[in-house]
Amino acid sequence: MVNWFKVAIPVLTFVATYAVGLWLRRIVTNAFEHWSARAKWEGSRLVVRTARRPFLFWFLLLGVIIAIQASILPAEAKSMTGKAIGSLFILSLGWVAIALSEQLLQLYLLKIKAPSPTHDLVMNTVRVIIIVVSVLVVLDTWSVPTTPLLLLIAVIVLTAILVLRNAAPNLLAAFQLWNTEQVKAGDYIKLETGEEGYVVEINSNNTRIKALDESTIIVPNSRLVQQTIVNYGHPVKIERELFAVNSQTRFTELTGLKAKKLGELADITTAEKADSGKTAETKSILSEREKEIARLIAEGISNREMAQKLFIAENTVKVHIKNILRKLELRNRQQLAAYTVLQSWATADERKTQNERD
Repeated sequence: MVNWFKVAIPVLTFVATYAVGLWLRRIVTNAFEHWSARAKWEGSRLVVRTARRPFLFWFLLLGVIIAIQASILPAEAKSMTGKAIGSLFILSLGWVAIALSEQLLQLYLLKIKAPSPTHDLVMNTVRVIIIVVSVLVVLDTWSVPTTPLLLLIAVIVLTAILVLRNAAPNLLAAFQLWNTEQVKAGDYIKLETGEEGYVVEINSNNTRIKALDESTIIVPNSRLVQQTIVNYGHPVKIERELFAVNSQTRFTELTGLKAKKLGELADITTAEKADSGKTAETKSILSEREKEIARLIAEGISNREMAQKLFIAENTVKVHIKNILRKLELRNRQQLAAYTVLQSWATADERKTQNERD
């Protein structure tokens, strides 16, 4: 009877502890869900989902420890079992910390659009830190000297700092660019040193820029954030194509930046000058309103802005553009903008002023 009683007490203690764990998990989960609903924190669901199952495991370990302490086992066995269970608790806590950190980092790194190399670097750094801390705590639980290990870790960290001392400023600058979004992939920028082009990629080390001549400019991130940059945003992409207007083949480079290199001709020859009569005939095809719309297109003005400026409906603007393209045998607005600049059409006020001078 006495032996049965000594066995029953640890078992009942274990069962009671596990039951309390189930009850507490429900209370803590409900309380945390109410708090997260008020705080509207995006990571609250991740915390509940990640810690829900390990919570019972921790109470299972707690029940085992209490049951062993209430048993008739020798003191040395109780001590060893307690250390082993404590080590399991610390390792499980580290595993939960790693899983939760990965999910939270993935959530926020996607928000700032961090590139894949930086994403992996941050994840691995967090994993290593949590694992090292967990191992140190476990070793301390078993009374193992941790001073040599701490010295080894310090040497490794210092070595890494010396090796990565040049990469660290670029990485910090990359975080600054991702967070502020002052410069993003697709922007057309001009540096104070004269380089300009479209931003192709901002990685953890440098920023790649594609120039108008198709060359690639690689700028270290630390140098980029220290410069004065003109950001033109997302202009119309560069279009390079040959197109024919009244039997004259022209080549243009067109951007949305008021056509920086707009109007470069592939074959401006004396034969084209002799064909000025045909150009005048082409100009007479368009009405004054159509020429005015063509000039506004060359300035990069949208259909809505043109409608407001000319006090006409936006659909009317679209009809005019369609008629202009048909008359000039052009395919799109870019070709029309290039052609307009090449013709150097003057406004009515400019022609009146010119006539008065004559």
